[in-house]
Amino acid sequence: MARLIPVTGDATWITPNNGATFDLDELQAFIGGYIEFVTLDDGLILCINEEGKLRGLPRNPLATAYVAPYLRDGDYIAGPAILLTRKESGDEDEENDDA
Repeated sequence: MARLIPVTGDATWITPNNGATFDLDELQAFIGGYIEFVTLDDGLILCINEEGKLRGLPRNPLATAYVAPYLRDGDYIAGPAILLTRKESGDEDEENDDA
């Protein structure tokens, strides 16, 4: 189950409509625009709005804190974010990561 991280308030659990993987339309609806994936070392992916800063979306403190090691000094995540597994993102190679 993925976690929707809004800019304010608590993160909430979300599930794909088909129960397994999110499709592009679902992700874009949650994020509010074009998506960008940030792949994390722990096997998770943070899905963010590709144009969040350009569109002036507010800073997302929780998402920024989660990916702080991957960001340059002073950088931040703008707008809502989704923390999900590779499988939930539609990456079919999740089982083959150890190969």
